[in-house]
Amino acid sequence: MPCIIIARKGMTENEVPETLDLLKGMTDEGADYVEVEVRTSSDGVPFVCGGDVPKESMEMRQSEDLLSEDDPHMMLDDILGKIKGKAQLDIRTLSFGSEYSIMPLLRKHDVLDQVMITSSDPICLKRARVMEEDIITGLFLDTLPREISPIAKFADYALIKEEGLWTRDIEAAHNRGLEIMAWTVDDKAKMGKLIGAGIDGLITTQPGIVKKIAGKR
Repeated sequence: MPCIIIARKGMTENEVPETLDLLKGMTDEGADYVEVEVRTSSDGVPFVCGGDVPKESMEMRQSEDLLSEDDPHMMLDDILGKIKGKAQLDIRTLSFGSEYSIMPLLRKHDVLDQVMITSSDPICLKRARVMEEDIITGLFLDTLPREISPIAKFADYALIKEEGLWTRDIEAAHNRGLEIMAWTVDDKAKMGKLIGAGIDGLITTQPGIVKKIAGKR
């Protein structure tokens, strides 16, 4: 299987991929998925956030307030309405319970097959799977735990921090039915090493470089 390439937060730390042109640009660079981080407002509306947006600035405010700012936040609903057949998203959920707001939007726009849901919260992924058993899911972890099998019951991927990942972890995960990705990998040598070891995916701000390296394998 080819290495899946996920463009980290629109390829820059503070950029929010809020236009179709930008999303297309990322896929043209070689990304299979584009990561968007999502928080919900106090009234449960999912918004895309970029950079280091404080949790309180979104989760404790009404959606009406977030939309009325001089530089308004963008609703996930608006982005999903633009991607049908054009781009794939890795929706990283940052708010507890946001899956209850996100999953209906995926059905509304008929993009369940263009999205993966990722989170550091196992409960979020388990609930998403109950709502849509075929949704692709990924669990963010700093290191791969010894007990891998329980994760494979609700996650397709373990997304391991690059600094905490050993190449032997890839084989160990595969032996237990779990695919594995690394984040955030921008060093060419590390990209080559992980791809050579059979990594299933990389989250990176350099999707074009990953594509070139993967193409040489």
